Amino acid sequence: MFSSPYQLPKFWNNRYLLQQALTHRSHTNERNSEQKNKEAHRVPVSSSYSSPLYEGVFQNSSSIPSRRRFGVATTELFQDNERLEFLGDAILNFLSGEFLYKKYPEKTEGELTTLRAMLVDTNQLAEFAKMLDLGDHLHLGRGAEQGGARKNPRILGSAFEAVIGAYFLERNSNIHEVRSYVLPFFELVVEKLSISVSSVSLNNSKIEHRATKNYKSQLQEWALAKHGTNPSYVVVKESGPDHAKTFVIEVQVKGESYGQGSGRKKQDAEKDAARDALERLGLL
Repeated sequence: MFSSPYQLPKFWNNRYLLQQALTHRSHTNERNSEQKNKEAHRVPVSSSYSSPLYEGVFQNSSSIPSRRRFGVATTELFQDNERLEFLGDAILNFLSGEFLYKKYPEKTEGELTTLRAMLVDTNQLAEFAKMLDLGDHLHLGRGAEQGGARKNPRILGSAFEAVIGAYFLERNSNIHEVRSYVLPFFELVVEKLSISVSSVSLNNSKIEHRATKNYKSQLQEWALAKHGTNPSYVVVKESGPDHAKTFVIEVQVKGESYGQGSGRKKQDAEKDAARDALERLGLL
């Protein structure tokens, strides 16, 4: 099924979860605007599961289970993957933190935080998604398809998060099974990332990191020490189509603006805003 030894988890009971995990918002938006009657909201067997991606991943591939069997409301069958992405993001952050804490007892909190940020970074998650060939099997709208969404790191990384969230629900919130599935991905890249983290050096209290800078954590430390409060991040502008949105975010401390940043993902825009604030403060 795949050239990579890394494959999707097998033996799904609720195939709707996996389909939702691979459904981008552009697909559901186009579908909802084009199909307005209830009959249009049925899962087409031939088109949804004809991909080789689905071979062998379901307990029973000969029939589609009823909606009621898994307690899935009709209106939920064609949701996009953003809620699952949210859940998967939280799970991956927890599992990566636990994994690093046990693997590197000698590393400091700062080193572990930086390494975790790299392990679940959008580009790294996109690489995991490529190992599963997820890009070839995403359900996309025509605009996203034409815009190259199948190779977009942000969309691929989000799809990987959504698959993890879906698998967690499929396994009745059994974190042990999800951990067993995810850890081989972490093990594959963590040593290389750890070497990058080890290159961090302090120069006149300025953090220099060639691979990545944990700007938000550094700004938070400054804000707590200087003002006794955490920074807040406010979306001031959104632009672009659903499959290629750009966010502009302002970082504030006690209501005062300290910097602005932009990015295709809110997290990236927040990091960019924190970097801008640190530069203005002379901390970079």
